[in-house]
Amino acid sequence: MCFGNYKDNELNGEAMYVSFSPGDTTVYDGEFKNGRFSGIGSKLDSKNIIYKGLFQNGTLTEGQKIICKVDALATNEAALPIGQKINLNPKDACTALNFLLKEFDNNFKNITDNKEFVSENKEENPFFDEYKALQSPYHFPGALVNKIVKAYKQNNFYFGLAISDNYSYIKNKYNALCAQLKACNITTLQKGKIMKLSGKAKILKTGDEAITILYIPPYSGKSKTPKIVVSLEKFEKYQLTVSITSYQEIE
Repeated sequence: MCFGNYKDNELNGEAMYVSFSPGDTTVYDGEFKNGRFSGIGSKLDSKNIIYKGLFQNGTLTEGQKIICKVDALATNEAALPIGQKINLNPKDACTALNFLLKEFDNNFKNITDNKEFVSENKEENPFFDEYKALQSPYHFPGALVNKIVKAYKQNNFYFGLAISDNYSYIKNKYNALCAQLKACNITTLQKGKIMKLSGKAKILKTGDEAITILYIPPYSGKSKTPKIVVSLEKFEKYQLTVSITSYQEIE
């Protein structure tokens, strides 16, 4: 099964390919060129191996290879000081958001690696960078890049979700993500209380770029809360990024 953009009867651009033939299960979500996996994408094969990064003519040339085995489960967890476990691969965006908003007060210490995030290689990190960053083992669902960025005297969790020459594709993902985040029930910040994100989009001067700033309204005497910045910007390509970032005064 194939879903996406076609040109000359072949997949070209953003698309999804799913095959469940005997002995060969393959799922690929990403960019195609002339019917081949070419560009940024993610692939799951029949051996439960995930390939994530830059593909050329069907082969991963730059990125990650993740082996999904039961005995490798420990690599998907991080230990908290009190002995609890953090699931480094949350099942959905709302689960990840709840954890990240709670972890913000801890300056993301539990999900920060001391290794520098190398960003000079655009195949490994196609997203625009202006700040130095550290690696993070925490994977926001669907993100191509996850890292910790130090800015405004605070660690910020940053993830890049999509990048493409196709503006409509990125804009649709931007709209869907903003709606999904605003619909999440936030239950980790105040015991026994469900909270929602507030905020609205702002169209930038270029007309095709946008930014949405979401935040938790003040609670329990707190006048400062983390903000979630969802950005649709164009550098070499259109890109969708999100950061859980510094405190702001809510007036």
